[in-house]
Amino acid sequence: MDIRRHDLLAAVPFAMFPPLILFHHFVASLPWTAWLLGLAWTVISASFIGWRAWRLIRATNIKNARDYDRRAKFDLPLEYAASESLLAHQRRQRRTNR
Repeated sequence: MDIRRHDLLAAVPFAMFPPLILFHHFVASLPWTAWLLGLAWTVISASFIGWRAWRLIRATNIKNARDYDRRAKFDLPLEYAASESLLAHQRRQRRTNR
């Protein structure tokens, strides 16, 4: 099983809490500011990772749609060769609505 870089990035937002919990239970009680900082870090990190994942998914979808329009649809039966990807359809529809 190989661990990819983006698999490790998914754990970053939650990396702040285990040390805080261990310190809280075994060493001393933590002030509420430490918990707020941990929560703020988690929200900011999770937001960034969600935004980045959305951008990567969108880029992959665009790449796959272009590949379908250029190459893959011609490997299908003849009735599908005239079809187009959703991305191409949306782009054509935007052009005609202007």
